[in-house]
Amino acid sequence: MDLEEGAIKALQEKEPGKYPIYLIGLLIQTYSSDESQERPECLQWLDDQSSGSVLFVLFGSSGTLSHDQLNELAFGLELSSQRFLWVVRSPNDKSANAAFFIAQSQNDPFSFLPKGFLERTKGRGLVVPSWAPQIEV
Repeated sequence: MDLEEGAIKALQEKEPGKYPIYLIGLLIQTYSSDESQERPECLQWLDDQSSGSVLFVLFGSSGTLSHDQLNELAFGLELSSQRFLWVVRSPNDKSANAAFFIAQSQNDPFSFLPKGFLERTKGRGLVVPSWAPQIEV
């Protein structure tokens, strides 16, 4: 109701021959708690951090940054001394929203990050290629 109050009220108006409308909320598949599946590394890492102490950096399924923007963000995270979980995709200098269709390098999915970034932020930050279970995070 908070998102679309006007539209929902219009749909719920009683009229002859009109079936009732029931709100059921969002339907989002979340991580399965099935013990046969291994818990993602990023969730395991988050479990070991203090509550509310981690900055979550994510630009959505189709969001991407240019190479320069990605470098600036990496250096900003490093210099901030804050704990972070960063879901990162390959930079795209041609289109700021085209990464959805670009595959990560199979050999090194972080080859585009500043040299030494992962080593310098190890333990304080976790970088995840392409996807993380956003709802659980």
